[in-house]
Amino acid sequence: MWECFLPSFTDPKEVRVAAYVKYDLARTFSVFNNLSHPLSSLNSMVLDILFEDEFLCILNFYHHIPVKHRQHNLLPFFLTN
Repeated sequence: MWECFLPSFTDPKEVRVAAYVKYDLARTFSVFNNLSHPLSSLNSMVLDILFEDEFLCILNFYHHIPVKHRQHNLLPFFLTN
């Protein structure tokens, strides 16, 4: 009932991110796992969703924050052109 999208990988133990799209919805829209995007990695993925003339880009990040730091370091992702 679900379509799974994963990053490009060689060792499944290294993958930290995945996206699931309900199969019926995935058949209504065109969903592309953009593996060539600069933000695509084992810890992040970019899904491009197309419907007729509408376009949506979804960024999915796995971001582990150690309890002692209590702050994120996602700023480099947002500063990428």
